[in-house]
Amino acid sequence: MKLKYIIIVSILLFVASIGITTAQGARGNSVGNISASEVDDGDEGEDEDGPNGEILNQIRERREAALKKTEEMRAENRERIQEMQNEKRQQTLQNVADRKDRVLQKWVEHWGRILDRLLSILGKVESQMAKLEERGADVSGVEEAVAAAEAAITGAKAALGGFVDETYVFEFTDEDKLGGQVKGILSGFKEDLSSVRESVKEARDAVHAAFQALREAHQTVVGTADVDDQNEE
Repeated sequence: MKLKYIIIVSILLFVASIGITTAQGARGNSVGNISASEVDDGDEGEDEDGPNGEILNQIRERREAALKKTEEMRAENRERIQEMQNEKRQQTLQNVADRKDRVLQKWVEHWGRILDRLLSILGKVESQMAKLEERGADVSGVEEAVAAAEAAITGAKAALGGFVDETYVFEFTDEDKLGGQVKGILSGFKEDLSSVRESVKEARDAVHAAFQALREAHQTVVGTADVDDQNEE
């Protein structure tokens, strides 16, 4: 019972802590073909049916490789676990592994799509920046913000890739120490989840900052009108 209690409490703690911070609402008007709501919604929403991008596809490939490694490690533990006298404890361990896999899969897919979307938005910002520059606007601030956003997205991609590469499989050597091992695995899993979430949030904030810099440059040239001429919209 003690092991089961530790595992259940650990699961509840890490599941409760992994929600994405919601956007703070639309901030500002559209610039060209980029709406403020598109930027503000760059890290939330039901995006499971969206198109697959380069980042998500790369992450999926790494996930497949990690799954093979994970299964190999679990196979080594399986015989030892089956020798345990307590069948409920065996089932509890299996449930923990299944739940962890589902949580990981859900957030890996979600964050992969977010990063692809942010990359797409940033591409639009660069396109509108070029148009503003042609019209004589000072876009140095936009260029700096775009570079920072690119770096943030690259960092978030690396964090997500590192998270995917981890197996989070405990090494079963002593049944009496099993509770502590499982608790340690779940604690590390939760910390890594939180770290990736923060990296994705930083990428989203950086893209928003790039959009805001674009708006400021845009207003110095055309006031509140869109970058594109009305007959181009």
